[in-house]
Amino acid sequence: MKNNLLIKIVGRNYFDYFEPILPHLSRRWNIHLIIYDYFSPKDLKSHLNKFYSEKIIKSFIFIPPLDVSLSLFNIYRSSRDLNKNLKKIAKLNISHYMSETTDFTVDRYIINHLSNQVKIIIFGKDIYVYFYEKNQKYIRRVLYDNYKISLNYNEKILNPNAQSILKKSNYNHLQELFKKISLKKVINYLIYRLFVKFFLRNSKRFKHYFDRIIFPYFFLGTTFKSNEFEKDIQNRDNFDFLIVFDKYYELVFKKIFSNKKIFFAKHPAYNSCFCNKINKINKPVLSPLSSFGDIDQLPEYYSKVFLRDILNSLKELKTNEIHFRHHPDYKSRWIYKFMDLLNQKNIKTKLVGSELPVTKIACNYRAYIGLSSISLMDARAGCDNCIVVGFEAPSQFRYKSPRFIYGKSDGIGWIDVNGKYKKEIFHKKEYESYAKNSICDIFDNYILN
Repeated sequence: MKNNLLIKIVGRNYFDYFEPILPHLSRRWNIHLIIYDYFSPKDLKSHLNKFYSEKIIKSFIFIPPLDVSLSLFNIYRSSRDLNKNLKKIAKLNISHYMSETTDFTVDRYIINHLSNQVKIIIFGKDIYVYFYEKNQKYIRRVLYDNYKISLNYNEKILNPNAQSILKKSNYNHLQELFKKISLKKVINYLIYRLFVKFFLRNSKRFKHYFDRIIFPYFFLGTTFKSNEFEKDIQNRDNFDFLIVFDKYYELVFKKIFSNKKIFFAKHPAYNSCFCNKINKINKPVLSPLSSFGDIDQLPEYYSKVFLRDILNSLKELKTNEIHFRHHPDYKSRWIYKFMDLLNQKNIKTKLVGSELPVTKIACNYRAYIGLSSISLMDARAGCDNCIVVGFEAPSQFRYKSPRFIYGKSDGIGWIDVNGKYKKEIFHKKEYESYAKNSICDIFDNYILN
């Protein structure tokens, strides 16, 4: 008799991480899905219906994001509807629950409706957030003291703080604006901005209080408070198994959670490469649009180093064509002016959408290069032959140590903050994962037994 496995999936992550493993898992599990409807692909529901008709999954439901930017009424309604759906799920006799986190509001609701005997599995695709700046001193010490691993990357920040650059850029913009409008209008505008900023900041705090305290207490008789560690790692310690996709993540979390079972797994998209079916000669290069967000224009320093690293990469790759892939959460307005700079240097450019996951398109490109993004790891896993290179200097707009965040990052080359790199990172070399087990292997051999 099969055990019942409940999986909560953020809609945007379904194709990259979960669809590849569901058919195998269904051999030994009854699979029930909760789809957190956040930037879900348009055809997601049709794929789920197909899996349902093929009896790969037993059931699935969509739930809306519980977002503090919504009105209090919408947060209340979402919490109420989620609570009703979970009462039905609680009757399914779930034995295992898998999610990308256990600290988000929706996960707190789900876990509160499950039996205390349910085994919790963290699907650690976002566990890298613990490697952000705040914890890096501790992480370096853990890796060196226990494993003699020294991460001495050249991470010296050569630019002023990113936010100060933005403020200076905005200040210059305001100076030009003041020349064009009357003093009265300027004063009215500033008063309006101060009011809106104050209201929105406190409004979000107010809504967060209802989202994590008031409504959970009303529906469940409990609250969803988080301590500092849980905020850093975006997880609580109430799990039994943690699956990660980088060797250094495994080593560090084995020390942090010595009483938990930590597994280093192959990326779910590994072995999905289809390069043998296409001709990669004269293929363009693809680059993710992340790090800079949705600002209007890049600060001069970041524009300079980003342009430098792209031009050097294209030179090494012997191509003059690059495609930029929009981030699924927003459309980067700055890219249009930046593409003009490349066009002036006779570089062909093109914008492509994010409808298809990176793992499904990496084989169509010679290389995947650019700003620090988790999609670098996705592209590395999805294609055995795609050259993957990250840029440290422009990525410092968002992270002080962009390379550090991705752990060992096997198969990913880096151009450092000074623009220096080893030429070999641009040489084609078939990628082979160092992980011994796939997620399915881990479920079959360790979690189910």
